[in-house]
Amino acid sequence: IVKDLPYKRGDEVLAFVNGMGGTPLIELYVIFNAVNRYLTGEGIKITRSLVGNYITSLEMAGCSVTLL
Repeated sequence: IVKDLPYKRGDEVLAFVNGMGGTPLIELYVIFNAVNRYLTGEGIKITRSLVGNYITSLEMAGCSVTLL
């Protein structure tokens, strides 16, 4: 999946970590931290981040990561 990302060194992105409803917020921040570390290592800057339960599915466990 990572190799399919259209971003390159110097790009700026919005990172959106969305919980499905049943995942604790602290776990969503663990995922965000991993995304942040990876992108920083690739020279991609996160200019805005959203972490939380925005689009849920009846207390379903898990999350989605979107980069814009």
